Parts: sequence; C-alpha cells; structure tokens
Amino acid sequence: NITGFPTSYSRYIVAKYIGNGAKLYGYQHGASYGETKNHSSYYHEYKIADKYHTWGWKINEKDVPAFAIRVTPFVDKYRTLNESVKFDCLIVFGRFLSWNKDKYISKGLYFAKNIDRNKYPDIIARPRKEHRKENAISNLMFLNPYNFHFHSGDRSDTPLVVKQSKVVILLFYPSTFAFECMAVNHPILCV
Repeated sequence: NITGFPTSYSRYIVAKYIGNGAKLYGYQHGASYGETKNHSSYYHEYKIADKYHTWGWKINEKDVPAFAIRVTPFVDKYRTLNESVKFDCLIVFGRFLSWNKDKYISKGLYFAKNIDRNKYPDIIARPRKEHRKENAISNLMFLNPYNFHFHSGDRSDTPLVVKQSKVVILLFYPSTFAFECMAVNHPILCV
C-alpha cells in the first residue's frame, strides 16, 4: 500500500529498491478513487506508482482494472449467513468529524422525522468508528427519541446487520461500504 510508508525509514527502503530498478505498484485500498474529482490520495499514489491497480476502472494510462480485494471478507461472510430480515432499514453514518457532524445530524434527524414508523417500525443506525476502541454509538444519541436500534459500528459483524436489513441507506458516498453492499446485490440507497 503506497500510503503505508509511515516512517522516513520505510520511505528510504522503498526509494532504495526503486533506485535499483524495482517497480512500485499501487493498489486502490478504499472507495471514492475514480468516483470523485481531484481525489488527493489517488493522485499522489498514481503519481509515484509504475502501475496502479484499481477496483475495476481505468481512467489514466497507468490504471490497471483489478479485483476489489478489500470487499472480499465482507462478501465471504455475508454469503455464509443464513439470517432472516429483522430490520426494515439500516441507516449508516460516516465518521463524525468536526466539519461534517452537523451535516450527519441534520440528515439523520430529517430521516427520523419523515420516515413512516408505522410502515417501517424497525430501524437500526450504524456509526462509522474512527478506531476499534471508540464508542461511536455516542454520536447517534440525537436519535434516541426516535426509538432506533443501534449497531456498534464494529466491522466484524457488519455483514450480519446488513443481511438482517431489508435496505441500507448510506449517508455518505462513495464509500467502501457501498461497494460491499453492491458486491452482494443487497439493496442500498446512497444519499
């Protein structure tokens, strides 16, 4: 992973290999590459790579359409599950950051106030964790008055909660989560 050179030492080692004739191949490690204009990570990774393996698309000369390895664990786990539908809807939030928190709260409240709860009584909300130990559910407490169920945001059981939901509503796109749902043909609405 081209972005995975966190230290000067690792960058030095890679530079030495390249200086001695090694090739540097990049690989798309998340969504939104090729989906959004001027994606800074893509342009940096593309610029320094000899070839750049994508999740199936080709825009520039060095792009090589490849398989989306990142979604494989989700697909494999989803396909082994024999779960019945438990929720009418799974609403998925992105990371709550200082610059987007108000947007997510606004979208979440709009959804909560306007969905027909007689028709759709069982709704579960899932936050996106910044790191494994984070209690991301605290970001969704503004939905408490609407009696939503809450998912922890742990990636390990995400295929299960998707399988248990009739439809996924994703409040951010593009995202790896959207590609995971599309890979298993699970109904998803990205807003």
